[in-house]
Amino acid sequence: MRTRGALGQWAVALATLTWLTLILGLYYWVHKPLTPPLAAAVGGALLDSAVAFALLTVGAGVGGALLRRLQLTWPSPTQAAIVSVALGLPLLALILLGIGALALTRWSVGGVLLILAVLTWQDGLAWLRQTSAWLRTPLPRTPWERFLAVVVLGLAGLALILAWLPPSEWDALTYHLAGPQQYVQEGRFYAAPHNHFLGFPQVVETLFAAQLALTGRLTGAAVLHWGIGALLLLAVGERAAHLGGSATGWLAAAILLSARTVWTEMGVPYVDLLPMLLAMVGLNVVERWDEGRGGPSRLHLASEAERGVAPPTSPEALRLVALLGALAGFGLGTKYSVLWLALAFGVVVLWRGRADGWRAALSYGAVYALTAFAVFLPWLVRNALWYHNPLYPFVFDAAEMDSIRQDWYSQPGSGLIYGDDAWQLPLLPLAATVLGLEEAGTYGADIGPLFLALIPLLLLARGRLSQPERAWLRLAGLWAALILVAWWLSAAFGSYINLQTRLVLYLFGPLAIAAALTLRALWMLPPRPVHLGFVVRALVALALALTVVLGLRLWAERRVPLYFSGEEGYERAYLEHALGWHYATMRALEALPPGATVRFLWEPRYLYCDSERLRCVPDSLMDGWYYARRTVEDGDPAAIAAQWQAAGADYLLVYEFGRAFEQEHAALYDPADWTAWKQFVAGHLQEVWRTGNPDDVQYILYSWRAPRSPSPAAREKGPGVEGHRARQGR
Repeated sequence: MRTRGALGQWAVALATLTWLTLILGLYYWVHKPLTPPLAAAVGGALLDSAVAFALLTVGAGVGGALLRRLQLTWPSPTQAAIVSVALGLPLLALILLGIGALALTRWSVGGVLLILAVLTWQDGLAWLRQTSAWLRTPLPRTPWERFLAVVVLGLAGLALILAWLPPSEWDALTYHLAGPQQYVQEGRFYAAPHNHFLGFPQVVETLFAAQLALTGRLTGAAVLHWGIGALLLLAVGERAAHLGGSATGWLAAAILLSARTVWTEMGVPYVDLLPMLLAMVGLNVVERWDEGRGGPSRLHLASEAERGVAPPTSPEALRLVALLGALAGFGLGTKYSVLWLALAFGVVVLWRGRADGWRAALSYGAVYALTAFAVFLPWLVRNALWYHNPLYPFVFDAAEMDSIRQDWYSQPGSGLIYGDDAWQLPLLPLAATVLGLEEAGTYGADIGPLFLALIPLLLLARGRLSQPERAWLRLAGLWAALILVAWWLSAAFGSYINLQTRLVLYLFGPLAIAAALTLRALWMLPPRPVHLGFVVRALVALALALTVVLGLRLWAERRVPLYFSGEEGYERAYLEHALGWHYATMRALEALPPGATVRFLWEPRYLYCDSERLRCVPDSLMDGWYYARRTVEDGDPAAIAAQWQAAGADYLLVYEFGRAFEQEHAALYDPADWTAWKQFVAGHLQEVWRTGNPDDVQYILYSWRAPRSPSPAAREKGPGVEGHRARQGR
């Protein structure tokens, strides 16, 4: 009887399951919630996330193994994990650069990652355990902390979704991803022509190239950059929490994300978040170095005689200084503009190392400088081999960058002090805060209001700071002051490019901690007659709420649902929205004959040009016409046409919007340049098609007119040749 009962139950269960499966299957066969395009979009996002996490894990394993070999430990697992990634990712990039110079393929990159993962499995496993611990951390309970946590996690989540979208940012389309795409298509790292940006150090772009070689997906790079940004938030939050408690940690992370540029960077394939992470880890290394030597307070305890005798420097102290030098060198390997960070850390090492005597301080400085130079050296060697200039595209005439182009790019003497905006110099932090716009205007970055609003208030509440908080602020203050002075001088007397706040974005992690400590100190002031801390906290909460509103608005403007719509052609539809006529023009080029060469003018973006069928030559400096007018004979339009045809250009794609903008605003052009341009178009080009609206032309594609019989003067003059051709040869 029991057997029959059991069989009956199994029969009922099987019938029920069959019935449910049948009804659900039939319903969802007609009402498809997950279409193949939606599955491709979501699956692609998950794949990008998995590959980015794998790169971070291998980087953490490499860095952790090296730290273990150097016998350098950190007091908390969080700090150890962050330092491991900050050290390991750039090391991984150098390894991939060496392998990729021979072969940059899915198999070569995958093999390197697999070998490194096996060799460093213990440290990689420790990183995975720490990541699991981070994910299991519950939300804080107090209303203020929970509000801050929701702001941080919400903004980070929005940025991650934006990172899953196809790249549409100017610099990504010009070099951050355009370069890696060229390398992968070539099957190796090489001196790609016609793009001076590719001479910059490329720690992060090398990782982008590895990701692209593995998956063939352009969408994965931004996810990797988001992962670096998430570690940056952890580094800032952990250090602030260690100093001022959990609420201060969440507040520091929220203040950092209140800078729109920082939040935006978390969703795009740029490189600035790695130097920010290296800056935070570098300050932690300096603290460890101080602790191991007894701290800078020894200066006040030692006599003059004692200070003049250099005690033996311990091996651990030297290893920590070498680690700091490596972090600075890796920063330089990411961006040339990290020079100020490297110099500031060097001054800090000398200044604080004098507690051991000046001879020891000089030893520390030598170890720091040599290590920084050693890890930066591969990029100098690469540029020397590729471009015959270790600092390409700056300083020396080499490859495609001669003095004409260097002056065009840098425009020396274009700093603030030389123009009508010199009044901004004494007010530079205020001007950069109020007038700074994201990728626009003089400063090219939006840093938000909270840094400038809070940090000066530290003067009101400095007496409420604890001794560890004061010590950290002295260290970070010295380091930040050195960078700010260097930025101020370069912005005043150098190039207009130096004004961009983005170039010193690595300042803002420590500044976020300083701002959070300021609010904590203000909260501890007496509540009567006015609870100033409460008032300031309320205003900060309002600013953070407005930051979330702005983030939601920008997120909505990106039309995220368009990409995850589940409709056919979802990627093309999104890019047509995000890039407008640029993407439509790149698609129109696909109708050209295979193998055709298209020379761009006033257009440096070429990521979406079909480089498998066409040869696209970008105008990376947007100086193609300006340069030709000054290097091809006497700037004769006929000579320029002859030279460009001889170089293989079948078509010219003119970004007409950019050309008109340059004609109106670029002071380096002469009126004769534009007269010659009209003659060039009328005499040597014929329009193929144009894109844009009738009253707002965006692009014009030209082909060459049929050659005419040369005049006697032209026959006597001979064909045009480029005077600086030898300089451009690689």
